[in-house]
This record gives sequence, structure tokens and C-alpha cells, in this order.
Amino acid sequence: YIKGEFSIVFMLIAGLVTLWYTISFIKIKTGHLTLRRVPFLKLFLSASMWTLMTVSFRLLDNNFQGDYWLLIAERFLFVLSITIPFDIRDIKSDRAEGIRTFPIYYGVAFMKKISIYLMLLFIAANIYGLIIEMHSVNQCLALIGSGLITILMLSRVNLSRKELFYTFGMESMSILQFILVYRSEERRVG
Repeated sequence: YIKGEFSIVFMLIAGLVTLWYTISFIKIKTGHLTLRRVPFLKLFLSASMWTLMTVSFRLLDNNFQGDYWLLIAERFLFVLSITIPFDIRDIKSDRAEGIRTFPIYYGVAFMKKISIYLMLLFIAANIYGLIIEMHSVNQCLALIGSGLITILMLSRVNLSRKELFYTFGMESMSILQFILVYRSEERRVG
């Protein structure tokens, strides 16, 4: 019963934050304030919301038992890493709207490197997950494989990439990870 109430409250809060990302509830001198317009928040807000949405129900099912901090860190590193390319893609529109983002401030090349370093940290966290027996060998190999394929995609990010690269290529990295981990579990069970 408590899990159900917590899930509903959590979903409502997440829904409100997501709405506030694009819809303004606060009027300021220069117009309306959305979370998207808060300097440098866009990247972390997107990664945090995706992390919470993809990890919270698993944690609830396990009553927050186990190494949940590592699961949250792994997910956050992965999502933050694949979110940076979308900020790079949006440089022109963000600049035109006066939204300050990390790629505008630090440059594309630097943020591309940060994205790859974050994915390397994701891989390291998964190796640690194997060491402490949070992941099976098959899960770890699947997660590392998804991380390495994602690094290949991240290395190809630039301002001249078409929308299809981001919409299909970068977005599909999460789906690829799911498929690889799911298949690794099938092999372990079957």
C-alpha cells in the first residue's frame, strides 16, 4: 500500500517538474520562467529525471535493498553522457533563445570529451558492480558493450549531424542497452 502511494506521489512530482521544464508557472521581469531556461540546469534536470524514472520502481520493488546508490550512479552517468549530445545539437536554438548551456559555455569539443569520460566512468562503475556481485558477468559484459558502442556514437557527435543521428542514433543507445542486458539475462536463466 505504501509503495503504491509513494509511486503516485513520485509520478506526480516528476510530472510537475517535467511540465515546468517547458511550461511556465512563474512570471518574471523578462517573461516567464521555465526550468529549461535556468542556466546550466537543462542537462542535469533531464539526466536526473530519466534516472529517477528508470530506477525508482526497481528500487521500490526491492524496498531500497542492495547497492541502490551504485545503480543510481550507473544510470545517471549513462543518461548524462547521452544527454550532452542533445545539448550540442541544440546550440543554435539555445543561443537564439538566450539559454546558457554547457556546450555554449565550454564548447562542443570539450563537452564531447566530458560525455565520453562520463561513459568511461559508467563502464568502471559496472566493473565495480561485478566485483561486489551486484551484476552477473553476463550483465556486466552487456553493460560494458553498450557503453563501448555508445562511446563510438559519442565520438561522432558534431554540429553538422542530421536530426536523424540524434533521434535514432543517440536515443537508441538506451534501447540497445536494454536489449543487451535482457539478452544477457536470458542466457543466464536459459
